[in-house]
Amino acid sequence: MFKSLANLKYLEISFLKNLKELPTSLASLNALKHLKIEYCWALESLPEEGVKGLTSLTQLSITYCKMLQCLPEGLQHLTALTNLSVRDCPTLAKRCEKRIREDWYKIAHIPDVFIR
Repeated sequence: MFKSLANLKYLEISFLKNLKELPTSLASLNALKHLKIEYCWALESLPEEGVKGLTSLTQLSITYCKMLQCLPEGLQHLTALTNLSVRDCPTLAKRCEKRIREDWYKIAHIPDVFIR
């Protein structure tokens, strides 16, 4: 799906109410700097393999994805990621609480983290 968009810098995925997971072909977006995911109410997970390929990603914003349970392991290896925003994703927000929850180690390297 994304293979022909290898030079894409900004991607917004929004208002896909039946989307349960993002495609693993997300990994082909090597030049992607900003990924915004919002209002995907059924989204349950981000693809492990898809996230690993986002080596240029500097900003990740996730908003109103109430079914999203956790962040993928690969997120901790995205060294270019400097900004993470998680808003109105209750389960995910709890898992990302600073130093005490299950997903904190995946995002501890990110300088600017906003969880609400």
